[in-house]
Amino acid sequence: MEDNPIDYELLRSLLTSAQPSVALPADLRDALLQSGAIYLLIEDGGEAAIGLLETAVRTCPVPRIAAFALDGLHRLSLQTNPTARASLFRLALEDGLPAAVDAIQTGGLESPLDWQNRCYRFLFQSIGDYQAEEPHLEQLLDAFLTKASSPLQERILQRAQRLGFTQWSQIASSLRSLDEPTLRRLIVEFIGYTQFEKHLTRKWLKQIALTGSLPAQNALCELFLQWDDQDAATITVDHGWLPTQVERKALFLFLTGQWEPYEILDFSHRYLISAYEAGSSGLRQRLLTYSRISGHNEWLQSLGELRRRRWLSDMTDVDWKSVVQQLAGRQAWDEAWRLLVHAPPLWCAELIQMLFQSNWQAGTESDRQSFLNLVSLSQQALKKPPEVFASTILKAPLQNLAATAMRADGQVIAAGGQDNRIYLWNCPSGERRNEFISSPTPGVRALALSPDGLYLAAAFTDQAIRIFRLEDSRLVKTLEGHSALIRSLFFHPDGRTLFSASFDGTLRTWRFPLGPESGHIAPKMGELFAAVGSPEGDRIVLAGSQVQVWRWPNKDRLQTLSNDDNTVLLLSRASTMPLVAGAGRNQALYLWNDTSGRLLEKIDAQDMNISAIALSPHGDFLLGGSRQGAIHLWNAFTGEKLAELHGHENPVAGLHWHSDGGFVSASQDGRLIIWNARLVRWIRQPVDRLLDPEIAEVRALARDKTLNAQSQAWGAFLLELVQFKHRFDILLDEPGTIQLTEFDIEL
Repeated sequence: MEDNPIDYELLRSLLTSAQPSVALPADLRDALLQSGAIYLLIEDGGEAAIGLLETAVRTCPVPRIAAFALDGLHRLSLQTNPTARASLFRLALEDGLPAAVDAIQTGGLESPLDWQNRCYRFLFQSIGDYQAEEPHLEQLLDAFLTKASSPLQERILQRAQRLGFTQWSQIASSLRSLDEPTLRRLIVEFIGYTQFEKHLTRKWLKQIALTGSLPAQNALCELFLQWDDQDAATITVDHGWLPTQVERKALFLFLTGQWEPYEILDFSHRYLISAYEAGSSGLRQRLLTYSRISGHNEWLQSLGELRRRRWLSDMTDVDWKSVVQQLAGRQAWDEAWRLLVHAPPLWCAELIQMLFQSNWQAGTESDRQSFLNLVSLSQQALKKPPEVFASTILKAPLQNLAATAMRADGQVIAAGGQDNRIYLWNCPSGERRNEFISSPTPGVRALALSPDGLYLAAAFTDQAIRIFRLEDSRLVKTLEGHSALIRSLFFHPDGRTLFSASFDGTLRTWRFPLGPESGHIAPKMGELFAAVGSPEGDRIVLAGSQVQVWRWPNKDRLQTLSNDDNTVLLLSRASTMPLVAGAGRNQALYLWNDTSGRLLEKIDAQDMNISAIALSPHGDFLLGGSRQGAIHLWNAFTGEKLAELHGHENPVAGLHWHSDGGFVSASQDGRLIIWNARLVRWIRQPVDRLLDPEIAEVRALARDKTLNAQSQAWGAFLLELVQFKHRFDILLDEPGTIQLTEFDIEL
């Protein structure tokens, strides 16, 4: 073979023509007669030879020769020829050749290309693994979008449809085409996706947007604008992407707090007002809420000059209380009846009781019967607020649990105590992730989980910080520098910087995960009791003898947050809003806007001995755990106490909200309790904002015999309201205005 190099063009003509018209040299004719062209190619085994074998399989008009070529690829593959294996897998994947599939299965072959193996397993092997493990589907989508040819993409989509992966196939198809109809469908359906499906959508929209795709950039912006998806907002803001349509651009800049470019674009607020008028009720409520907490509400004056009416969906609890009182004072029973399908369930119940006590009668017999059903259920529900109940109780094998942490997505919680062991659980299932992480030093005082979920940072009584890798529980680095006890650990959102606050009066920063120390802040206010970072990573709030806000990474002090004590021991912040809560030594709780510096609310917590606090992701609820073991739940904006929970015997050491609307509490008694607080949240939002999955949960809660009578009553009442809304929405949702003395309510 070395003395007689192969003429590949000559062989190509021979193998792809039924009757070759090529005049063959005598030496080549003898070789073909003795061993055949296929044998020559198999003997060669190089890339060019394998490529010609693959071509022969696809195009040779003589079936026997094509089969012979495929057999040659199979034999070379068994000899661990990577090029031959990749070729054989291409024939199986792109052409769907049964003989190629049989050859792979018979030989137990693996492709040298991981993406081919992923696609092959999905197309030709059992699907059980893909149903159980989401990473398989994520890897498959990566291969689908980056490696697969059009024929292979179609085969994968067809297979996904047959196996019931409808949502995945729709996402894959939309991301492949990125035309306007598919993107519009993707955005509309996003709210119904699972967390995993949302992750896939964001990940690949980002990848495509990074190539300069305006449709992908617009889609990410719309996920935030339409569904308040904070992960999408973070991606777009980090990369400077904006909607192309000017009204959406103004709206996006306003809701993401990009004040300077917003004012340049929309100084008169006309674009913002236009977006508000055309927006959904949920969007209008977000605008009003964010305006209040940000302090940028000057546009509302311009809005009021254009119209004197208020959208019903914009109304707060305070507004609803005023409306109910005014309706009762005017005996406006028909207007109250029309409001039933629009009000939050809490105020629906008040309106129903008001109508019943006035002896008001509905117009039709079916309406009267529905009304009586609602009366009966609301009477039971209004006896007291719904129960916040414990869905899972964990007993940690810890001595005097002292520190807890939750991963940013709310799916993992860690706990440590006075011994040298740290335990981790999945949340909200309560499943233990591993046996434990063992430290060379006992006495955990603070914990933090990295945003990517790969590492755990733990501060100990020896003033050192130890970094553990969660995959194998291995200690990878010890960070030293503090001269006193460390009280707080938290990560920058980018995951590359770790912050630590100590009684030595400094906030230190560390390059993560392997150090070293990269700088520090010394605010000159004595011991630091707590520290938190903003969702954007540009501000840090420190608590000691004062509460100060610092700019990061400039290390400039921006302002001091006012309170009537000056000594704040605990801090917590909302993960999606510029809101910070603090617990003072004077037994008071505070809610601040850390951008404007405004004190929004003060809550009296006298005699409660608060030892832990947690502000909900949107800043609407505040938790306070006491040294007696009780947990208190407040409306953060009104200061109204909503519930008092008992499940711990010792001081509460940690409180964390998780993604499904509940929260986790941990106590020095070694118990961790996962609480379900969804009913409390649901009765304060309009019925028509409930999504189908939430309605299913309401139905389940209404039938749950383990709950107390009041929670069951609220669940049943809420379910009846949903059914009532669906039964009468055509009749009652006609546009109109209910006029009150202070403002008009626009339906």
